[in-house]
Amino acid sequence: MKTESDILQQVNIEKTALLFRENRQGLFMSLFVASIVSSVVALEVGMVPSLVWWLIMSSILLSRMLVFVRFQTQVKLTAGNVSYWNKVFVAGSAIYGLSWGLGVPYFAGDVSFEVMLLCVMVMISLCVGAVPYLFYSLMAVESYLLTILAPITIWLFMQGGLTEGLAGLTCLIFAVSTYLMARKLNILMTNTMRLQLENASLSNELIKANYELKALSSTDLLSGIA
Repeated sequence: MKTESDILQQVNIEKTALLFRENRQGLFMSLFVASIVSSVVALEVGMVPSLVWWLIMSSILLSRMLVFVRFQTQVKLTAGNVSYWNKVFVAGSAIYGLSWGLGVPYFAGDVSFEVMLLCVMVMISLCVGAVPYLFYSLMAVESYLLTILAPITIWLFMQGGLTEGLAGLTCLIFAVSTYLMARKLNILMTNTMRLQLENASLSNELIKANYELKALSSTDLLSGIA
């Protein structure tokens, strides 16, 4: 029968596999959202700055797509490499989050406050929308929320205005509530997977014991002949 450590290791492997499989399709939506935001921002700051940001974003998303394709086609997760691939995914989430977190404040001084608030709303929506894709790894959730919301939240508080302060407080509240939601889903998923693996292990042990019992019952105990 599998030990608790073996089961938890298998759960970690399965959750990491889900991270890469589920997030691959989300990259196209991310590029679509970035294209819309870039187009809106271009109306106020000009084509070149917004195009530079869009190209950076596209390069990051393309790099992540290549990593995901490599993972799906070449990688077999084991206890020895699951930690590495977890770190690869977390790093990718952090870099993608920074492209938003640092990109929007970069435009902040050149766009109207209305457009700025629109960008903040989009970033909050991205965080909430990412929960179903990232909750398999709390480290990925933490890195994504921190990199995408921390820079813009700090910038809003630094402006000193009431409206900016309220917007910054909204970002902070959404970050905390989103993390708590992701944490609850992660715990639920982990417990569900662990119970499934424990039940499967127990079922295999019962089948094996039943087979051995049948073999023993059909054997002559004196002669040892079946």
